[in-house]
Amino acid sequence: MNGWTIRPARPGDGAGIAPLHVAGGKDYLELDPTRFRIPDEDGLAEWLDGDLASSGGSWICFVAEEDGRIVGQVEARLLAPMDSARYQVVAALGQVRGEVNSLGVLKSHRRRGIGRALMEQAERWLAERGAVMIELDTLAESPESVPFYEAIGYRPRSIIFERRT
Repeated sequence: MNGWTIRPARPGDGAGIAPLHVAGGKDYLELDPTRFRIPDEDGLAEWLDGDLASSGGSWICFVAEEDGRIVGQVEARLLAPMDSARYQVVAALGQVRGEVNSLGVLKSHRRRGIGRALMEQAERWLAERGAVMIELDTLAESPESVPFYEAIGYRPRSIIFERRT
């Protein structure tokens, strides 16, 4: 037994999810301090709970829980086909797609299969609702997330350029 379970997040889970967002902010801040910051903790749990109240329609959040403590989370949403898909170059824009917005696992719980299990749950949820592909983005310089996503079958397909003004 792995000691943790995956379940849909619900209002009241904000206090457990908030530390994951703060830890993720710290991790990314170390990689690129010009682009990332640590989220404001004051009111974060309440904001997350308010957000979770609308979960389940076109988006969902799943949490990994161990001994009553949230140790990981993933958020995914459905993207409807674009009305203008027939005028677009990218074929998938005419289909239902999925997007993974965030994935986080406490450092103390990484490399135990939790991230993979959360992604599988999100992928299953999206596929059951008609998503034919799943997109996500991550920092190209991330020494953890890039190899992780590649190991579970994701491939880089585009490059987002940015220039500070």
